Amino acid sequence: MENPNLLKNFPGLGTAPEILATKERTKKRTGENIGGNYEALVQNYLDRLSEFVEHLSGFKEGAAKKRAVEKIKSIILDKQITRYENIPENYWREKDERGNRGSFFREIYEQGLSGDWNEMSEKEKEKYKRQHAEVLIEDQRGSLEEWIDYFSDNNLSGDIPMYLKYWVMRSILGLQEYEKPKNGDAREGKRAPEETKANGQFPRRSKNSLKKFPDLNAEALRYVVEALRGKYEGREHEFGYDIQKDERTRFQQYLKQESFAKLYAWAMESFNPIPEELLPITDGQWVMYPQGSDVNEVVKKLKGKGTGLCIAGKGAAQEYLSAGNLHVYYSNDEEGNPVFPRIALHAKGDKIAEMRGIAYKQNIDPYVIDIASAKCAEFQNGKEYEEKSRDMKRLTEIEEKTRKNQSLTKEELNFLYEIDGPINFFGMRKDPRIAELRKDRNVEEDMLTIFECTKDQIAHVPSEINENTKAYVGQLEPGIFGKLPDTLEHIYTTFPEKKIRRESVEVGGKSAQELIRELVAAGINIGSYAQSMLENRKEFIPTPESEEMTLIRLTVADLGFRTSATIEKIYERAADLGLELVPPDAGPHYRLKYQNQPLGEWIYMGMKQITGSDGRPGVFGLVRGGGGLWLSGIWARPGDEWSPDIEFVFRLRKSES
Repeated sequence: MENPNLLKNFPGLGTAPEILATKERTKKRTGENIGGNYEALVQNYLDRLSEFVEHLSGFKEGAAKKRAVEKIKSIILDKQITRYENIPENYWREKDERGNRGSFFREIYEQGLSGDWNEMSEKEKEKYKRQHAEVLIEDQRGSLEEWIDYFSDNNLSGDIPMYLKYWVMRSILGLQEYEKPKNGDAREGKRAPEETKANGQFPRRSKNSLKKFPDLNAEALRYVVEALRGKYEGREHEFGYDIQKDERTRFQQYLKQESFAKLYAWAMESFNPIPEELLPITDGQWVMYPQGSDVNEVVKKLKGKGTGLCIAGKGAAQEYLSAGNLHVYYSNDEEGNPVFPRIALHAKGDKIAEMRGIAYKQNIDPYVIDIASAKCAEFQNGKEYEEKSRDMKRLTEIEEKTRKNQSLTKEELNFLYEIDGPINFFGMRKDPRIAELRKDRNVEEDMLTIFECTKDQIAHVPSEINENTKAYVGQLEPGIFGKLPDTLEHIYTTFPEKKIRRESVEVGGKSAQELIRELVAAGINIGSYAQSMLENRKEFIPTPESEEMTLIRLTVADLGFRTSATIEKIYERAADLGLELVPPDAGPHYRLKYQNQPLGEWIYMGMKQITGSDGRPGVFGLVRGGGGLWLSGIWARPGDEWSPDIEFVFRLRKSES
């Protein structure tokens, strides 16, 4: 009896189909009736698995062995790998129930493809979705095949008891790929005290997920397996000399719980192939993998390194190499060998298409920011990425000052709170240090520095507004914009997240054709639907004379809606606040002025709908996507609902300007 009691952590195992099927096969083959005893049933199943692996090990290398391995692989993969047609519908939704961007659309925005997506036909969108899913499914398949190959090869894992192999595999099937810790990681430029150090995790796997299975890290796996084996053999677990007391306590707790996910995550952090103490070593070299290179050369050097880079999977690496060159920066180990991948750059021709690092959510760790910046200078669009490098370097400087309890200047606070614009970053999400640094600050005191005022000069309700008010931070109430002074620069519903943007724009005096020519000359893309709206002479009526208009930008949430709202309700609430709809030509004029729009941002003009080419009513949208700046046409039918984070542009009512 190996130890099937460990497997009782899996509910219903004694009556699982594979257990009962193995019982019947044993009866037919040997005549032995295993009965209904849980331990005997599970042990019989483990014995048959052991026999199968032994049988495989007896094969000579060749076609017969390959067929046998592929057979067992196909059985597992067919059941575990997500099929395109089974991907949950909510994966493809632009917004979830709370108005947050869905997984698929979040990636489109992060890759700067929102403008391209908006212009695709339904057939093109379906093709793109399939290609997108195929890459993820292929990586998912590869991540699971690696575990099957490892456990079916006695040369690699023959000494691991079958009950532990089964425990690991059953655990792996319920988990998704590793997520790095959000804090307490030197890769973020921050080394937290040992007692607060956070470990990464393997989140639970949802049905038909497109996430990869956990990566196989043989050293971390062996550590976990040996610890659990020792526990059941009555041996005291021995830690390495460099494992701190609190980390030992945490591991012992996980060992007692017999949680593979927690034990393996702990081991992944402790046996990371890029040790934290070596991260400050930035000497190394760039290696270029030209378009069309052997994908195995890339994967071989990145896989198992704990980088979190998607090109460690064959599917993603193949996609990147088919579309351009890959540049990877490897930093040196203690012997001076360039072995640790730190930066990955994908280039299409002489332009950077994407740049990622090994920090949280693929941000570039602060130690190699200068190296990334220098590399950017080699490319035509390198300036955009150099701005990201500067912002990350500045964030690191602010973090260092905070660690030393030094005061921040107004300019540094403006940067940290993103008063003048968002902080640029390399990864798929904002650098987590931004939120962490803000969390530890006294926001009320920081506002006094940023607004250059005293506490009584910040109004929080309309009744507090007077001639000395320098900022308003509070809810928007009916008629609020008529009460706020024209010179008031700082208006927030909550600070710093919800700033109400107010700016002056010259609108009018130009025909549709003049506006189209100016947009084209400025390199601004005009969507086909927007073009049809501009050419609708009956409904697109430009403002006759040029005039300065005060435009106000508000989200649906700013207007007071906690959930989605129809456009009629949105327009009614805006009118209550002292706003009115913008004229039809405000969209093109604002598009021409607003050319420093952040990547992935969409804003919509609060205007009377104009009928487009398909007969449906639409409004203008200002977008910056992968193809650059866009003036788009967006359907705005009466019954359509708009989620809380959608941003509209209105005009300050003339009498209140």
